[in-house]
Amino acid sequence: MARAVEQAFERPGLISATNDQDNADALERLSGSLGLIALGQIRTEKRRLKILALDDTAPEGVFAKGRENTLLKTIYVVSKQTLSPQTAQFRDFIYSDQAHDILLAHDFTPAWK
Repeated sequence: MARAVEQAFERPGLISATNDQDNADALERLSGSLGLIALGQIRTEKRRLKILALDDTAPEGVFAKGRENTLLKTIYVVSKQTLSPQTAQFRDFIYSDQAHDILLAHDFTPAWK
């Protein structure tokens, strides 16, 4: 696998995205591109991308109860042990009902609740 990755990076004209924004920009810019991106990112940023089904699973409502085998991307919240009051307030907000509802409204699926 390591050799295959090396060879891929040696190809002339290779597009390599180092973050979600670069990835989304490249997918929009390149005609015929195919890639992975969070449904929530497409929706919140109003990206001009066509959303495809994966393994006959439509992306709309894929996290409804009873759905299994969905593709997930885990995002971790990390911090130093000692937090400023503002940082602690933001951390508390992240795990609040309000944040949960905001994420759901934008097609992100919080791991809690």
